[in-house]
Amino acid sequence: MGTRVEKNGYTAELTDDLEVVYRNPQGRRLKGFPAPIAGAPGLGALFDARQQLRTQREACRQQAREWAPAGVSVPRALADADPLWREALESEGVGLTDEPGEGGLWARRYVGFGGHTLTQVLPSSSSRTATA
Repeated sequence: MGTRVEKNGYTAELTDDLEVVYRNPQGRRLKGFPAPIAGAPGLGALFDARQQLRTQREACRQQAREWAPAGVSVPRALADADPLWREALESEGVGLTDEPGEGGLWARRYVGFGGHTLTQVLPSSSSRTATA
């Protein structure tokens, strides 16, 4: 993901696994939060983004667990656009379709901090209301 904050040569970076990795000015990975990076511009946003993405990952997993036994197919565009959804759908064995709206579902994607995405899947009746 590459979202990175720097102060006094120390860095904090959000990884694809939604963990924050800290490094010293020489680039060595640190085991804990380095005091010199405290108060760095963007650090609070990095932590907020991590929490929102973790919450989204769990929501994706929970929804995929509900769809799988129901035999619901979701738009392939959802898995293609959002790695959190792809992970959840694949792990639960949810079917994908290339037909938009097949199975009554539509995908909507939002881009936020650092290019991270949030994708929602809505029933077709909700998507018509949301786009009207």
